[in-house]
Amino acid sequence: MFDGVIGKIILFWVFILGAMFFARVLGFTDDTRTTVIYLIACALIYVVWVVGRTMAKRRRERDNR
Repeated sequence: MFDGVIGKIILFWVFILGAMFFARVLGFTDDTRTTVIYLIACALIYVVWVVGRTMAKRRRERDNR
């Protein structure tokens, strides 16, 4: 369902909004510097997760041939 570029962008923003919600609830966002570092870390985590899933999917497809 979310295999296309638009789907990945939507899931990225859902992930970032969810991360910001938890950061606000847990009190991580006290100042702007901490918030920016937290958002960059979350973005990197998301990118690594998506790349890992894509590589695993390609490997599964290649091995099933």
